[in-house]
Parts: sequence; C-alpha cells; structure tokens
Amino acid sequence: MNTDTLIQSTSGDAWLAIIGVVIGALFTLLGVWQTNRSNIENLKIQLEHSNLSERKKANQERLEELYILTSHALEITNNRTLLMLSVAAKKIDYDSFLNYELKEANPDGKDFLRIKMLIEIYFPQYKEQYDAIVLAKDEIEKAFKVFRSGPSVLNNTHAESTKAIVEAQRVCTVAGNDFLKSICKEAQNLN
Repeated sequence: MNTDTLIQSTSGDAWLAIIGVVIGALFTLLGVWQTNRSNIENLKIQLEHSNLSERKKANQERLEELYILTSHALEITNNRTLLMLSVAAKKIDYDSFLNYELKEANPDGKDFLRIKMLIEIYFPQYKEQYDAIVLAKDEIEKAFKVFRSGPSVLNNTHAESTKAIVEAQRVCTVAGNDFLKSICKEAQNLN
C-alpha cells in the first residue's frame, strides 16, 4: 500500500481526530512556551532583586566598617592630642608619650589608609569630608613636631603649639563628627 491509498482509505472522522491531536499538541507547546517565558521573567526579577539586596548589604557593611574605622582613628588622634597636651602641661613626661605612640597610637596610620581606600573605591562622595579630617590631622602633626623635638622646647613655642594643637583638634573633631553623621545618614537611607 502506498501513501495515497492510505490517505484515501482513512475516514473523515480519523482525519478529524488527527487534526485535533495536532492542534492539541500545538496548544500544549504554546502553553509550555508561555509558562517557560513567564518563569524566566520571574527568575530574572528574582535575580535582580537578589543582586540588589546583596549590593545593599555589602554597601551597608562597608559603611559600618568606615564608621568604625573613622571612630577609631578619631579616638586615637584625640588621645594623642590629650597626651601631648599633658606633656605640654608637664603632667606626664615625653617618654610616656613616646611609649603610647609605639604601643597604642597606630602611628603608621593603618586605619586612615583603610578609610582612604574605602572612600576612593566605594564612597567618593565623602572625599571632601575625609580631606577635611586629614587636613586637621596634618595641622595637629605640624604642631606636634615642636614637641617631638624633645623636652628642650622654649616656653613661647610651647604655648603657641598648645593653642595650635587645641584648635586643630577642635577642627578635626568637628570634621570627624560631620563625617560620621553623613555615614549614619547614608546607612539609614539604605534600610
């Protein structure tokens, strides 16, 4: 039997059933395709949301680290200033200050280096505020140079340096507090 005779010998009802099966299969394929397309769209939305949440969490953690490092660096700067003023007032000797420098003060500036890296990479919007802190810290260091020359400092220079240190510390504290408030505000806005 060839194909032509097979087609002619098949009844109309059989053809109707075959056409119904083919149409049903096409609708099934169309339904599966539509479902898959919808699932892919949902997965894309979930992935975007997940990525956004992860970026938000990472940003939050970096802000927390920036806050902690800045607080720590400002505390060290403040403690060094108080100790230097104690040296100027002859409440402690210069060797005690130097011991603090060696043990506690983080003189190599690891905190400030990490803060600088975080700002340059992730938070360039804080560069100006950070620079204000560094400038004030540099002014404190300039005034400290007089004290670092040792105990043979003249009284006039002592008084001038003390005033310069106090003013620079005040500026550093104000700039630092403004910086910390900005970090807090951004962290709160992430929630």
